[in-house]
Amino acid sequence: GPDFQNAETSSPLEQSSNHSPDAIAPLSITGTIHFDEVGMCEVEDMAEFIAATELVLADTACGDYSSQMCTVRIVSVCGVPVEDIYMGTRKLQSSVGAVYEYEMTLGRACGMLNCADAQTVADQTFALVQQDINAAIQDGSFVAQLQTHTQGSSGSLATMLTNTTLTANMDRVVVVGSANSLYYPDWTKSNGGCKTGGGQPLYMTLAPLTWMETTLKGCCEKYYGWMLNECKG
Repeated sequence: GPDFQNAETSSPLEQSSNHSPDAIAPLSITGTIHFDEVGMCEVEDMAEFIAATELVLADTACGDYSSQMCTVRIVSVCGVPVEDIYMGTRKLQSSVGAVYEYEMTLGRACGMLNCADAQTVADQTFALVQQDINAAIQDGSFVAQLQTHTQGSSGSLATMLTNTTLTANMDRVVVVGSANSLYYPDWTKSNGGCKTGGGQPLYMTLAPLTWMETTLKGCCEKYYGWMLNECKG
């Protein structure tokens, strides 16, 4: 009868409205962890401590979603890019404590076809991750995990971790899939200016908040201040 036909016609629609497992929005979140102990700028075994901090952040932010993509990278410590730290550059201690800046790349399932709701997913994820990190800091588990991961380290680090108060700030979230609509500096030729529409190197796609800007003006101001009018065309 007619009921049977309705059932037939409605089932394909139902299937397509359920989110398909491959509709994943890749998101990038930047933020900072702030320790009130200035000595945290000068941890003896910095590489190990950075790795531990990345691990704990990833566990805290992505513990519930362990099957999905989740990477955390500490970008700078006390204003010094991590690459420079590994090459031996150290920053003079600041009086305001130690700031560890991170970038987190994670995949989250979309609820709609072609991830039409990617920005909503991004905003929800941002709020949840913020909640999880703050909860872990407040209940002490964040520091406890850092202590576990750095057990063999110097006594001074153990003391600082016991005494420190830490706070977390999250800056913003970007849907990485939209990287092709962002502006990036074209360093393949001198005075290359800013481009959009894809073609940026992979490292920029993976860290859009670090390298890319939402407007041509923003990109030109960041990278080509000395030829601003030319860059803005």
